[in-house]
Amino acid sequence: MTGLWLLGSVLSSVWGAEPAQVWDLELDDGAFTVASDELQWEWGAFSSLYGPGGGFTGERGWATRISGPYLNDLDASVRLAPATVELGWVLELRHWYNLDSSDLAVLERFTSGGWEAVPPYYDYPTALGFTGSSDGWVSTFFSMDSVLNTNELRLILYSDESVQAEGWYVDELVLWDGDAVPPLVRSLQDLTDTEDLDGPYTIEAQAFEDDGALSLTLVYSVGEEDPLTTPLRAQSASLFRGEIVHAVPAGTTVRYHVLASDGVNETRYPAESELSFRVRLPAPTDLAGPIGRVVATTARLTWTAPKTNLHARRLSGVPRRRSGGRDHRRRGPRAPGGWRRGRLLRLRGLRRRRGRSQRAHLLGRRLAQPRPVEPLRGLVWGAGARPAGGREPPARARRGQPQPRR
Repeated sequence: MTGLWLLGSVLSSVWGAEPAQVWDLELDDGAFTVASDELQWEWGAFSSLYGPGGGFTGERGWATRISGPYLNDLDASVRLAPATVELGWVLELRHWYNLDSSDLAVLERFTSGGWEAVPPYYDYPTALGFTGSSDGWVSTFFSMDSVLNTNELRLILYSDESVQAEGWYVDELVLWDGDAVPPLVRSLQDLTDTEDLDGPYTIEAQAFEDDGALSLTLVYSVGEEDPLTTPLRAQSASLFRGEIVHAVPAGTTVRYHVLASDGVNETRYPAESELSFRVRLPAPTDLAGPIGRVVATTARLTWTAPKTNLHARRLSGVPRRRSGGRDHRRRGPRAPGGWRRGRLLRLRGLRRRRGRSQRAHLLGRRLAQPRPVEPLRGLVWGAGARPAGGREPPARARRGQPQPRR
């Protein structure tokens, strides 16, 4: 028998158990009983405007007042219907609660010494019972090894004399024959956005298993790529750690969730959504430029490029660092005719050594335009350049063709 149950923020798959008894509480109250003077517990349709706003799977169930806050200063209970229990069976309670921190909700069993709390697998959220908020519908599992019949069990809410809340809502109860208890994933590290493009990205999770081996698998996707998996290694009985070893391009979102398995049952966390973080391009450092007021159409800036992986740098458009200098600009288009390398240039009283300066580049662009330009002294021209007012440089004769007379 297979079942899929949504446990708040956990999706569990039950593969190793058969349901022996199910109280869905949809058509009737399940033959649960309350005291004749009971004013707290009610069976009926859940209100869409109060409490959970609907049931776990249906529309009806038991609640401590369906459409209003529970009453103060009461120890109010509802007793389960009779059903014979076998050794090794498990009771699953599918419920929702929002209680004041001083009020408690508990499953209790009647013994010769009176009523006593039945501890669930993985324990109550507090030492004494359920309190605070469940943050959605959840499933809690209880061992029935010490129970002979379910009419020994009751759901009880202990409320003090002050502060009310929405209450305790019960949608279904299931008696399972077999291992129906899935692993519990209590937390998964939510990574924040980062400027680390290289990784690895370390993720931790806390998970528990009632019996048997426990394994965790991280499922992640980088951008629009297909999902990948990597194991989370056990660091202790409940702490697991793994890494996303993947270089991530800048501007990419990484989404992930975890699967916990005991070999029989499996839990997905989060149940339906994904955790995510975004990788940003690191900002350059050591940015420097002209000091003081600058009146010009261009200004020389220098900076130190961030240390990133080459793949991410190319995708993000960051220029590669030029060897031997701090100028990280891309090389612009070569001036017509080009400047002969290794020569000194004299441009309006300014000297520039090896390589093209920004000023030389702009001057070359002016020379390429058709309007007349006054000849400049000190320029060394390459092949294909024509100074204004000068003669056309001789064309190189092709092999087998006579040269024209001058």
